[in-house]
Amino acid sequence: SALDVQLAEINLFLIFLGSIGFDLLIGDPRFLIHPVQIIGFYIKKISGYLINNFGGNKKILFWGGLIVSISTIGISFSLGKLIELSYMQSRNHFFSGLLIFFGLSSCIATKGLIASVQEITELIESKEISNQKKKIIKTKVQRIVSRDVSSSSTEHLLRASTESLTENSVDGVFGPLFWIFIGIIFMKFSIFLPGPLSLGFSYKAISTLDSMIGY
Repeated sequence: SALDVQLAEINLFLIFLGSIGFDLLIGDPRFLIHPVQIIGFYIKKISGYLINNFGGNKKILFWGGLIVSISTIGISFSLGKLIELSYMQSRNHFFSGLLIFFGLSSCIATKGLIASVQEITELIESKEISNQKKKIIKTKVQRIVSRDVSSSSTEHLLRASTESLTENSVDGVFGPLFWIFIGIIFMKFSIFLPGPLSLGFSYKAISTLDSMIGY
């Protein structure tokens, strides 16, 4: 009924708020496979196959890259939409609601991003920085930046971490939040329009493609 749909929409917004709070307090649970890991595995396997077998053929690589991109975004969107439809159309919203909750939380990376940079800052600010500690700092910085930091000074490592925090906050926080919010508005007009999870997953797929194939 119309009332059930209205209640589901209100609950969807509450799930969205709850997922933001969950990400800020706890971050990504270690016991769950992160959607980006699955997306990354899929991209790596197919692009690796194409490069190894058709590395010299630019035409095949172009069309292969296009197929990888469209299929990655398509699968991510479809999975999110399937969970949304299951949530909106079922009487028992708990399981699909839980999937949306963890799915939306996985699209946002506030806690993980801040924690990574905080850890690096604390190590740099400690009184004595031995060669072993500097090696650990470089390893941690390398995880969040794309450029090579093996010969960087402590000052450059700190600057690179701060730059990464501001750059990744768009991909990891503001970008997904924007599209999730757009999805919530769309769902008010029709449950068949792109919703928060389908748009959130699509954004993460595009972001992962940009990081892996874009470079």
